[in-house]
Amino acid sequence: MIDAMVNTGSSALDGHAASRVGEARPLTSERSGAGRRASRSDRFSAAVSDLLRLAGGSVFAFLVAVAYLFWRTAWGATDAGATDTAIATALVLAPAPVWSAWLLAAAIDSGATPGQSRHGLAIRTLGDAGRRARIGRFAAHPLRLPVWLWLAALAFLGGAGLLSWIFAVTALLIGLAGLGSAILIAVGRRPFHDLIARTTVEERP
Repeated sequence: MIDAMVNTGSSALDGHAASRVGEARPLTSERSGAGRRASRSDRFSAAVSDLLRLAGGSVFAFLVAVAYLFWRTAWGATDAGATDTAIATALVLAPAPVWSAWLLAAAIDSGATPGQSRHGLAIRTLGDAGRRARIGRFAAHPLRLPVWLWLAALAFLGGAGLLSWIFAVTALLIGLAGLGSAILIAVGRRPFHDLIARTTVEERP
């Protein structure tokens, strides 16, 4: 419909359409200056692709931590010391922040996470915030749940009980928002993290 309005050359209708750019629209139908909004299946596939990278890194880190403990305890003949336990714990917890930093760097640099790039998608800001909008979207995205849980665990291990609770509650809110976002995407609307950051995910032109 928007394309038809543009073709008529009606300035009144063009102004009306421009005032509605930020509204939630069906993900599979609206076109913008950059491309068509991503379909539900493409967004889901991109998210799974990013999560598989975290899963692979987590399995690898776990195996390295186990091998390290076996080596330090003579294959289980002795008990692991406090330092060795701390190192093994750090190895197990390391994939979440590394994965998160990698996705954030990719989103800022190329406008898409590795999973989104693989499926021909890109993040577009609806305002002029640009990089700030991508960072805000990144922090509120449900895929950041492992990172908030990692922060909560790190604060707990460091003895910062209050900070640990803050991170844990934030993780809970992110998880609940993720469930709501899944419903919004299922009915063809922009999810909460896109609404908060004023962004959308589109097919690359």
